[in-house]
Amino acid sequence: MLVVNKSVPAQTLGEFIAYLKAHPGKVNYSSAGVGSAPHLGAELLNYKAGTRAVHVPYRGSAPAMADLIGGHVEFMLDSAPTGLAQVRSGTVRLLATSMSKRLPQTPDTPSIAEIVPGYEAYTWNAVFVPAKTPPEIIRKLSDTLAQTLHEPALQAKANELGLILEPKPTPEALGQFLRAEIAKWTPVAAAANMKAD
Repeated sequence: MLVVNKSVPAQTLGEFIAYLKAHPGKVNYSSAGVGSAPHLGAELLNYKAGTRAVHVPYRGSAPAMADLIGGHVEFMLDSAPTGLAQVRSGTVRLLATSMSKRLPQTPDTPSIAEIVPGYEAYTWNAVFVPAKTPPEIIRKLSDTLAQTLHEPALQAKANELGLILEPKPTPEALGQFLRAEIAKWTPVAAAANMKAD
């Protein structure tokens, strides 16, 4: 989710992008740290929208959000569970979500892709095992995970937190997803001069 400090004059995503373009290199955003999903997501916005917001890295999402609320930075991208909590408490303003489509939890909030075509950023989790794990063990883990993700109580909790569960988790789908993610983020990281330490 793209959230802003309440003092930011933009009330809509379109206004916010215009605000960023009118103040190149002068609008700061916080993230959970260099190379974190929120950092990459904000740099994707710079890359796709032609803006130049400045990254201020923190050691985690909590201090990054605290400084956003305090007005030390103007915006951040945060995961739905923590971002929604702050939006609901009224400490920050939600302008957009970063999935390609609107989130079911915030149907009146546009996705960034509605203004910036091709934009999509999110945090994700996956289950990995050592490379030489026997295929039958991998299949059993995958099947168990798939069954668990279809449990109504888990789905209800995920929805409450703003999470989207993969309907058909398979090792093959995860491999394809990882290859696509690497191809997507490599040019963004290069444009932002991001380097692995």
